[in-house]
Order: sequence, then structure tokens, then C-alpha cells
Amino acid sequence: SQEAANLYQRVTDTPLHIRVSKCLDLTTLILYQAQEMDMSASHAAKALAISIQLGGFDSADVVSAHITLSHILLNNGCFSSSVKHMRAVLYLTELLAGPHFGEISTLYHRIGTIYNEIGNIMVAIRFFQVAISRKSNDRVFQGVLSKQTATIYAKLAQLPSALEMEQNAYNIFRITLGEDHDYTKSSKEALQQYLKAAVEQDKRWRETENLQKEVAQADAIADEILASEVVAEESKKKRKKKSKSKKKRKK
Repeated sequence: SQEAANLYQRVTDTPLHIRVSKCLDLTTLILYQAQEMDMSASHAAKALAISIQLGGFDSADVVSAHITLSHILLNNGCFSSSVKHMRAVLYLTELLAGPHFGEISTLYHRIGTIYNEIGNIMVAIRFFQVAISRKSNDRVFQGVLSKQTATIYAKLAQLPSALEMEQNAYNIFRITLGEDHDYTKSSKEALQQYLKAAVEQDKRWRETENLQKEVAQADAIADEILASEVVAEESKKKRKKKSKSKKKRKK
């Protein structure tokens, strides 16, 4: 593929040719399969640059090149760079295909998954929420997305939200795949676990709330006792002063 790319450049007298870009794509794939991640990313970046030069930044080939480079960078541990290219894919896809294109939801999900894998679940949940709001024609994907979102809510101890999302997932799987499908069974088990955890969490919150009320009441009683003792002490001091003043007058 590299020899073919060199021949195309000699014949066309320029590296900016669609066939050169295709050769770079093939070389990128070969290097990726050989686990030569750095070289693979380098060739993918060159292919992206040529695609931009040939068709502008908003062409289908550029979108494909961004996806390839993002995938390679992700597998090479370059998460921030991978997300940058996926965001470019998201922007270009929405620009070229419109905001109601079915794959928009999938792209938000991909970016959210990257953030979830590196432990940034607060950002991940926001991308998943947007992915859910961008309706997809794939009902099973919508169920999987709802289930993943429920898992993140459970990690954040937001069990009511986790229950709601898992319930959505279960309903989708049950209607689309049937009661006996593994997805449906797994979702039903998770739903029961979240429900049990939510009941326990509510019980703990109530116990904590009652304990706080008891502590507040005890503090209030203690404050009243302290205040009454201070008043009594002040009254005692005043009586002593009056007694001393009376004795002085008698003298």
C-alpha cells in the first residue's frame, strides 16, 4: 500500500489525490492490526489532512477519517484526543445530516462511553442523557442506553433515577425482545436490586433524619437549661448586690 501511494504521487505529481488517501487508509488498517498504534495514528492523521484538503472539512470522507483516528487514539490510551475527534464527528454529522439523524444518538453514546471508561461519570451521564433525548430508530439500542444510564445513576447513589431508567430499559426489552430474552431477564434482576437498594437507602435516610431531629431537640433542651441557669445566676448576683447596698445604708 505504501508503494502504491508512492506510485500515485509520482504519476499525479502531488500527494493530494483520493487514491493516495485510500492507500493511507489501508496502511493505517494494516499497522493497526499489527499493533503499531503510533504509526497507525500517524498515517490516519495524514489521511485526515489529505481528506480535508481534497473535500473541505465538512465532507463524508473527513467524517470517516475522524472516526478512524478517534478509534486508534482510544485504543492507544489517548482519551482526550480521541474525544476531540469524536466531537468533530458529532458536529459534522449533525451539520451534514441534520439534528434528527438517527446516528446522532449513537455518537453521543460513544462519547459518553469514553468518559465512563476513564471514570468521569458526571460528564458521561450528561452525554447519555442527551443521547436518550435524541431518539434512535433502534429500540434495542435505546434500551441498552437506558440500562447504562441506570448503572451510572446507581454509582452516584441516585437510586430513584436509576430505577426510572432501568424501568424504561425493562419495558423496551420486554416489548421488543420478549420476557425470555437475556437482556430482559438481566434488566428485571437489576430493577429488583435497585428497588431493594432504594428501600434500604430510604430507611437509612429516615433513620438519619430522626437522629438529627433528636439531636436538635436535645440541643434545644440543653440551650434552654443553660439559658435558665444563666438567668438564675444573674438573678443571684443582683440579689447579692442589693443585699450589700442595704447593709451599707444601715451602717
